[in-house]
Amino acid sequence: HVTIADGATVTFSGVDITAIPEDNNHQWPGITCLGNATINLGESTTNSVKGGFESPGIYVPENKTLTLQGSGTLNATGGENGAGIGSGRSSSCGNITISGGNVTATGGENGAGIGSGYNYSSCGNITISNSTVTATGGTDGAGIGSGFGSSSCGNITISSGTVTATGGSDGAGIGSGRDSSCGNITISGGTITATGGGSAAGIGSGYNYSSCGNITISGGTVTATGGDLAAGIGSGDYHSSCDNITINGGTVTATGGSDGAGIGSGRDSSCGNITISGGTITATGGRSGAGIGSGLASTCGTVTITNGVTRVTATKGGECDNAIGAGSYWNSTCGTVTIGGVETGFITLSPFLIITKRITGYGTSTGGWYLIASPLAESFTPTAGNGFLANAYDLYRFNQAAELEWENWKAEETDNYHFNLESGRGYLYASQENTTLVFSGTPYTGNGEVALNYSTANSSENMRGWNLIGNPFSTTANLPSGLSYYTLNGDRTELTPGTATTIEAMEAIFVKATAPGQSVTFNQATRATNTSQQENQRIILDLSHGGTVIDRAIIRFDEGQPLPKYQIHDNSTKVYIPQDGKNYAVINATGTDEIPVNFKAENNGTYTFQVNIENNTLVYLHLIDHMTGADIDLLANPSYTFTAKTTDYASRFKLVFSTQPNGDETDNDPFAFFSNGNIVINGEGTLQIIDALGRIVMSEQLSTLHATLSTLNFTPGIYLLQLTSGEKVRTQKIIII
Repeated sequence: HVTIADGATVTFSGVDITAIPEDNNHQWPGITCLGNATINLGESTTNSVKGGFESPGIYVPENKTLTLQGSGTLNATGGENGAGIGSGRSSSCGNITISGGNVTATGGENGAGIGSGYNYSSCGNITISNSTVTATGGTDGAGIGSGFGSSSCGNITISSGTVTATGGSDGAGIGSGRDSSCGNITISGGTITATGGGSAAGIGSGYNYSSCGNITISGGTVTATGGDLAAGIGSGDYHSSCDNITINGGTVTATGGSDGAGIGSGRDSSCGNITISGGTITATGGRSGAGIGSGLASTCGTVTITNGVTRVTATKGGECDNAIGAGSYWNSTCGTVTIGGVETGFITLSPFLIITKRITGYGTSTGGWYLIASPLAESFTPTAGNGFLANAYDLYRFNQAAELEWENWKAEETDNYHFNLESGRGYLYASQENTTLVFSGTPYTGNGEVALNYSTANSSENMRGWNLIGNPFSTTANLPSGLSYYTLNGDRTELTPGTATTIEAMEAIFVKATAPGQSVTFNQATRATNTSQQENQRIILDLSHGGTVIDRAIIRFDEGQPLPKYQIHDNSTKVYIPQDGKNYAVINATGTDEIPVNFKAENNGTYTFQVNIENNTLVYLHLIDHMTGADIDLLANPSYTFTAKTTDYASRFKLVFSTQPNGDETDNDPFAFFSNGNIVINGEGTLQIIDALGRIVMSEQLSTLHATLSTLNFTPGIYLLQLTSGEKVRTQKIIII
């Protein structure tokens, strides 16, 4: 039995303390703090403390504080009826603060892992941060909280670290033990795993007339699993209770035991009001329990899910009537259910999804248009209550067959244009003020295939085949390989070619069908990495103004689909590639080419081209500015800043490039040499000679192994020779003087 003086700070380094074993006349903790004390667990050391009969491993007096810090390891075990760290039988202890180290605390029979012991025992507040804690309750004791038999603990606060708490038989993972109580439980960060024992909640109260205070979760990753007949977060079984439950942040997964709610009350028990205003929450009820609400023959207060929530998925148990609301028969009750400011009846759909998308108003400096999509299986009606029709707004659907292809939901305030949001379709939305769009209903679970329309009814051929489609899933999805599509530019004012291979939930893209019967399949599965550089190589030319990307052109070298230029506003600044009398945003190219890049400014000012090359096999890439004569080597300097006026001619720029394939088909050994004022070429194929300005000054098919070219045909300078034969490309620089 070791004592630490009041106010002392001690450092452990391989400490191993076992108190006097069972002794009916004495209770000896492994360590007794005589007042406030700090134990530094040192660095990379393992320390063990075990309490004696009916005693904790480490004890701190009532109204005093024990602080554990450092980076070492502590294994603390309570004796029979004692906590691992806290109080023993029928005794009181002070506050426990763990702010560092790797702490494992195991309660003796009827004691908590960290907290109070057996039979009218108590402890003060428990605070955990920046540490790894594993706490296991003894028989009927909580992992972190109170022990068995009218015991109690104060408030439990976890702000960071990794915490794993497991209740003993009928004790909560975090909360109260059997027939006991605890104060408020607050979690604001960290990775928390809490599992209730027997018929106790994962986070909340234990079994049989147990209780806990308010439960508040505002951050972290929290996984809570209730024992048999108990809630994942809330109350345990049989006349147990908890106060209000509030979740406003974090990622929370709550699973009820048989007949217990995911979040709410256990069987024949109660909980207060449940408020969810933020975070990502998945709540699954046990056999006869609601996902969020009450368990079997139980009650809970009101359920309020506000517009600020990120995502809530509630799934009822197999014999439960509601995903949100009252549990199954036998007098289960729940207060009112309010979603997005609108009071609704109990939610019978299961699983039931509530997911939100934050919209920044165009009345602010960062707001603009949004391409949105519904993640629900069934069509969804926009209302003011779910944020769509609040304030000054515009909601458009795109109909290529209509006389005016953009149809506004509120056009002329008639019913002609009122429409529901359909799965797999995209919509254009903007609001003057900040708003939150709330989607609620059954989540989409299909195969991700979205059919494209190709209407010949529209007299404008330019509109034919365009489709605004959306990710139908409620999670991030993969886009098909090689898909060319439009998304919104950086300032949300215009469409620009997309470069991402994934699409977020509730987002939409513009694609073009080229014939009837085509479709796009969104895929939630992880796509294997493509190791072929040539297949996925792209030149991405971004146009920026004021530090924001406003438009983009893409040259790709795979079999992806070209994409014609499409704009919401015809008078916007734009960059495009003219080919065969049409304007393109995305084109396919061969290994060597010079391509015009047209540019038209809406406003006079300074602009910047920034090039990004994916899976680079380029040996030559130059941007030519016909107006200034600038020749920019984009491989050496990937950006070019210039001034432009609205009156400038559009055909101002061109790109000149050459690629080099991978593997054995590449040969950069010299194939050209000088002889008597001539250039001798050793090889057959197509020869291109490119000057320092990126211009192709000669292109000729060579049919003999030794072709001769006179240098008199060239002005002095540096030239790039490229000889292409099938898939084999050879390059060489020469200097003519």
